[in-house]
Amino acid sequence: STSNSGGENSGDRSRVSPNQSDLISDKGASFDPFGTIYSKDTINDSDDLKVFGLDFFKNPNIMLESSLNIATPAEYQIGPGDQIIIDVWGASEQNYQLQVSPEGSIIIPNLGPIYLNGLSLEKAESRIKSRLKNIYSTLGQNTFAQISLGQIRTVSVNVLGEVERPGTYQVSSFTTAFNALYSAGGPTRNGSFRNIGIYRSGKEIAVLDAYNFLIKGAGQNIMLQDQDVIMVKPYESRVSVRGEIKRPAYYEIIESETLSDLLTFAGGFSGRAYKKSISIRRNLENRKTVVTVLSNNYSQAVLQDG
Repeated sequence: STSNSGGENSGDRSRVSPNQSDLISDKGASFDPFGTIYSKDTINDSDDLKVFGLDFFKNPNIMLESSLNIATPAEYQIGPGDQIIIDVWGASEQNYQLQVSPEGSIIIPNLGPIYLNGLSLEKAESRIKSRLKNIYSTLGQNTFAQISLGQIRTVSVNVLGEVERPGTYQVSSFTTAFNALYSAGGPTRNGSFRNIGIYRSGKEIAVLDAYNFLIKGAGQNIMLQDQDVIMVKPYESRVSVRGEIKRPAYYEIIESETLSDLLTFAGGFSGRAYKKSISIRRNLENRKTVVTVLSNNYSQAVLQDG
């Protein structure tokens, strides 16, 4: 928390100057060193603070659904149920609208099956054009062909763990992990925003960190496939930020993140904050303590759960 009081960097009583003795205490768990700084109502551990990110997934005005009016993503893999459109023009003109079979192939009349399952659209186009030369001998000279994706297939994905509405969802094959997570209502209060596992065929293929999107507007856009599993695990470490900060809330932290990272998450200091030091209230095994960190040590101060 931030306040209008400063102090030295402290870890134990032997390293603290006498004028800071009121900030470190060994009087036991019942002693609250913040009692002399704030009123009791402002520093208790009640649920007056929100968990950062929960409101985003509960906002009815946000429609975070996959868009079908976009170019086919480069990483998109063709699968059973997709529609392949082939336009031939020039010396010969023809239009084919073919659906990928459950076996993963399309059948062009007078040409036979072409296996496309798992291919990108670019590789599928190369394979189709190579086969089309068998019936369009001038292809590439005065005959031309264009291959595009028509109707896309529907896939089933499973969203499990600490989410508001766990279950199996029928979504378009353009759906990303973040789209599916939004459909399931997002993480619960005990769910992790930083450690969301994406599993395929029983193996973890990626880990989604929702903070990259919520704070930076970036992050990996993980395209889902049929029978993928999104597992939201319980959070491991969470800290609360109170006082003169722009976004007071509970924030999840991962290993090695520091006070500087937390300040970024919380939007930085408010205009009224004393920025030269921050007080960290920490629960030890048998007592509470307060560590005061000076501004030149923000990037070295590693945080702990609670």
